[in-house]
Amino acid sequence: MWITLMLWLNAHRTGVVVVVAVMLWTLPYYWYWRKIMWRWWGRGKPHTWSVDMVQKKALFNGKEELR
Repeated sequence: MWITLMLWLNAHRTGVVVVVAVMLWTLPYYWYWRKIMWRWWGRGKPHTWSVDMVQKKALFNGKEELR
């Protein structure tokens, strides 16, 4: 009984360590590549520019551009 419990705890601990290690290994790659991939997926979309001369704002794809 105790042996099976200890084996299960050891396997569970090993599984948790493996999951955490894989997450710590893959999350930095995701964090680095996410904007690059987002731009790559949207590369074929047309760009829309508009300028509001009254409020002196430039809009790009519906978002205000910073000066």
